[in-house]
Amino acid sequence: MDLPTQTHVAPLVIVRRRRALPQPGTITARLNQKVQAGDLIGRTTLYPKHFLIDVAYHLGVPPKKADQYFRCKAGDAVSHGDILAGPVGWLRRVVRAPVGGRVIVQGEGRLVFEAIGEPFELRAGLPGVVVGMEAERSVTIETIGALVEAVWGNGREEAGVLRGHPLGGR
Repeated sequence: MDLPTQTHVAPLVIVRRRRALPQPGTITARLNQKVQAGDLIGRTTLYPKHFLIDVAYHLGVPPKKADQYFRCKAGDAVSHGDILAGPVGWLRRVVRAPVGGRVIVQGEGRLVFEAIGEPFELRAGLPGVVVGMEAERSVTIETIGALVEAVWGNGREEAGVLRGHPLGGR
């Protein structure tokens, strides 16, 4: 990402901004559609997280013996809290799914678990008109206004009207 090395201020310009999903998804905006800053223009599901779960360790049994306690197999979908392996011993120890997802691979006392990806919604971020699109990925929005370009960040994205002081700088 290129960051400006200095601050730029332009009082009246045509502003074009590309708004992109972090990975391919569905673009809900249409070409020539008028949008407001808070309008939903696209959505996707973020890549899922993966967990390597040492079932043998959690059950307290040798890795070769742990395989007999698996209650699911590769490809099975499971919900949060479902039992993946066990019960074992008089304490009836079990291994549960940390979140909803599916089992990818299992064996030798371990399993790889894929969590369901989280939904992501892309907002327009500025009022304007959709003037360009890249299928499943992005839109370009055009508007007219003042442009203040500088480096500042807080890890979030917000939109709003920037207004000067009514008494001119006091």
